[in-house]
Amino acid sequence: ISSIRELVALKSLPPHPNILQLLDIYHTPDTMELCLVLDYHATDLEMLIKDRRLVFTAGNIKAWILMILRAVEHMHQRFLIHRVNK
Repeated sequence: ISSIRELVALKSLPPHPNILQLLDIYHTPDTMELCLVLDYHATDLEMLIKDRRLVFTAGNIKAWILMILRAVEHMHQRFLIHRVNK
């Protein structure tokens, strides 16, 4: 039930440039698994961090932290807490 509440909250969240937009939710008829349809992004921060060939500057790291903080602020203004931040 808490997962459903999270999905409803995410679906109702106004768009923000630093938060993936949940476009749709559906379930597969045969297995009843939930499928989430999100914005497409070619990569994510975790993939970049794990790529040992990349070297990040202090400016890169500051920019990412600022994006994360802006996304968290957007959620907190709507009384939502991301499950990773709990």
